[in-house]
Amino acid sequence: TTVLPACVLGNMAPIIPLLFLLRNERLKKLMSPILNRAEKKSASLGVVSVEKQWASLAAFVGIPLPGTGAWTGAMGAFLLGMPTAVALSSIFTGVCSAGIIVSAITMAGKKGGLAALAALAIFTGKEFFSGKSKQDFLEADPYWDQKTVPTNTYKNKAPFTGKVISTKRIVGPQATGETCHIVIDHEGKFPYWEGQSWGVAPPGTREKDGKPHSVRLYSIASSRYGDDMTGNTGSLCVRRATYWCPELKADDPAKKGICSNFLCDTQPGSKVMMTGPAGKAMLLPEEDPTTDY
Repeated sequence: TTVLPACVLGNMAPIIPLLFLLRNERLKKLMSPILNRAEKKSASLGVVSVEKQWASLAAFVGIPLPGTGAWTGAMGAFLLGMPTAVALSSIFTGVCSAGIIVSAITMAGKKGGLAALAALAIFTGKEFFSGKSKQDFLEADPYWDQKTVPTNTYKNKAPFTGKVISTKRIVGPQATGETCHIVIDHEGKFPYWEGQSWGVAPPGTREKDGKPHSVRLYSIASSRYGDDMTGNTGSLCVRRATYWCPELKADDPAKKGICSNFLCDTQPGSKVMMTGPAGKAMLLPEEDPTTDY
């Protein structure tokens, strides 16, 4: 009754400041070797819904093995762009689970540890077995028929409001420029096909006339099922547009890309005004599979 709470508190005490300190650019560069190792260890958590990330992180931290504790979990949560509150609750659940498993092994031996581990698997695994079992629910019937391709479901005057699940830089520190992978939750209300584009309306107004910014088109990077294969998300891969001024010898913020910078700066929970999907999917007419193109 004393050791377990003390161990949990001792593990969690540095996690809260760590999650906030990782936002510091200088500290990120200083810790880049550790973050790279953490990214490899936490790669299995994937870029999926926040709920599945929570379950994955709790299971990852909850298994008492070297390299799977609260510190690595905190770095993994940061790299995945998880909301701080969600990451903290998930890590706390994992730390408690790890403590219970070790306590069960100490008090009841191998059987106690296996029972506690099974309980953790059932608790965190529910999220992964509650989805659709078959991954063809968005296919056309017949599969080559393009009559049902969704186009311009949402227009400029009545856009759709999506919610960002995660935003992650996907190029190395030495890359020229920055490219981000943005996962957006559309709750299954914004279906699309591969090869189509989403329109994004950045917030704010234009300086020259005070009118809202115009919509920018971005090719959708994910399949129609999204990154989590539920059909409820879609992804964009966006390069941050900047302008290097030879006179200033620095980036000129007045000439930066408004929409690309908005998207690359989004955080989990940010709202994105979207239109489309635009364009017909470019598919070969496969009604006759023996046709030689």
